[in-house]
Amino acid sequence: PATVVVTGLSLRSAGRTILSAERLLLELAETPRRNQPILIQRIELDQPRLQFVRAEGGGFVGWTPFVQPTVAVDLTSVKEGRRLSDVLRLRQVLIRNAELHYDADAGGEPMVWRSITMQLDTPVDAKTPGNYPLNAALHRAPLLDLKITGHIDLDAALLDITQLTLRAQVNPGQYETLPPPMQRLLSQHRVAGRLSADLRATLPLTDWREGALLLDAALEDARFAHGDADLSARRIGITAEFADGAGRANLTAELLGGRVTGRAELRAGEHWPLRCSWNASNLEIAQALRKTDGRAPYAGRLRSSGTLVADVDRWPGSLGGDGTLDIEDGRLLSLPGISDFLQYLKRSHERSGDKRSDTVTARFRVHPEHIELRQCELTSTVIAARVRGKVFYTGDVDLGVNAGPLEKVQSLFGRVGQAVGRVTDKLITYKVQGPLSAPRISVNPPASDFWD
Repeated sequence: PATVVVTGLSLRSAGRTILSAERLLLELAETPRRNQPILIQRIELDQPRLQFVRAEGGGFVGWTPFVQPTVAVDLTSVKEGRRLSDVLRLRQVLIRNAELHYDADAGGEPMVWRSITMQLDTPVDAKTPGNYPLNAALHRAPLLDLKITGHIDLDAALLDITQLTLRAQVNPGQYETLPPPMQRLLSQHRVAGRLSADLRATLPLTDWREGALLLDAALEDARFAHGDADLSARRIGITAEFADGAGRANLTAELLGGRVTGRAELRAGEHWPLRCSWNASNLEIAQALRKTDGRAPYAGRLRSSGTLVADVDRWPGSLGGDGTLDIEDGRLLSLPGISDFLQYLKRSHERSGDKRSDTVTARFRVHPEHIELRQCELTSTVIAARVRGKVFYTGDVDLGVNAGPLEKVQSLFGRVGQAVGRVTDKLITYKVQGPLSAPRISVNPPASDFWD
């Protein structure tokens, strides 16, 4: 059979290069005949570069015109002799040093896979001539090991992944091999660890939203950062499924000596409503903090639960929800905001030493721009306080604080655990506003000799 070799290949569509290659070899199954399709049985690609950019209406920019959407629904909609299976008799595909770019944001940071070399031997099923087995592997020891098995239906533009297995070392140098939203998240929090993932999926190449998938992934021996905190987790696991335009995911994490579980549900609809819930227990705050002279600046055992709701395409304006947060056995008086408040009152927290006797009980509501503290009570070795107001995502606060010295609160109202809940205007009311790192504190009404 004849062989065609093309060098410097470039395929442009919709104003961009969607496929290029240093060399393309096509081996024909038979000598071309007049008025008959050219039959290709072997393809070799050297240094190909493929670009897939998500289009607003679904599919990929530049690729969608090549396959009509009706094909995935009705194979007979394509005239006889014009299907890809009518022009391909592929037995082998050889790809050397390929580079794949996937851009989900049409201009954001793309997902990039480099140095892909694979060979596909594809015996054709006579009953479904456009359906080819898929068996590929990508191995970049010791950082990445990827294996894929399944089928691809060229006529229907349908990818069926029977099994995708990924094992990888996650570090900043590997972030670009992951989807863009995950890249941003990992980079922001400097995530590292051992990643494993197993995936099964059926994906129409014209619109992934019509597909289905099952995912089971885990990050073990994980390390990540959040602000000034350095965190570690023995294991973070996620299971997810997507079908019929709706998705569900479950999360479990073992970190900071405790456990976190979460669940998310995404439903198809005009605004793609999302609902998430979480539950955390026995988290040791001190394990998340950098230590000075072998001691964390503050400590406590935390538990929390709650629910978030939002419409994905109206984020963050649709954000809402509520939750609880409780801290026991705490050493909290050096926390930003609390330490400033004590300094304003000329009260020292030094006498608390290493005692872990502070407690916090909070009930809050989530809004698009802030968290509303509906009820927050703090008791410590120095003060007892009740806090209400807003904590903005920018780091600013607008709080009203009813507070008094522990000894006087006890003498006036009895046991602190019961007293703080009854304290309102019987204690001095303070306003705490501005950046939490350096808040402005004022008193209303004017201070009396309550602290004397």
